[in-house]
Amino acid sequence: MDFLLREKYGRDFKIGLHHKADSLFLINAANDTIISWDCDKEPTCIGKEVDTAEGIYLSIALPVQDNREEWKSQDGKPSFALYHPFIDIRFVIDKKGNVSNFHLSDFIPARKENEVYKERLFELAKREIKKNYSKWHPGEINGVPLNTFYFLRVQFKHGT
Repeated sequence: MDFLLREKYGRDFKIGLHHKADSLFLINAANDTIISWDCDKEPTCIGKEVDTAEGIYLSIALPVQDNREEWKSQDGKPSFALYHPFIDIRFVIDKKGNVSNFHLSDFIPARKENEVYKERLFELAKREIKKNYSKWHPGEINGVPLNTFYFLRVQFKHGT
């Protein structure tokens, strides 16, 4: 398919089409807030590493419990998987890289006993983001910074 498109419309046809689509999208979304994964360049935190799959880990003074599940390794020996309680937070990163408008998207307590901490964990996560993850390079399309919704997973460990 790519070969036929190149032959009929030229080598840069798909790139030009993508650029034109982004330009049209920008006309409609320049003042809106869009999902970060719609950007050509997703937001990145300034001065802090954020793993897009794992999120961030936060040690806390609450007695949250990990969920350990036994399973068998390939050699047949018992092993344990450790699951921390976590929340997914959606927030806005504006065109200047500031964070605001926090929303709890999902809460996975890992164990039933942790459900009572839901609101406190959300507040702790918001405070952590505002304190240590507050400045970002905003998401961009065609080099234009945009207001973006960003989703961040915060995993909790009982501080020792």
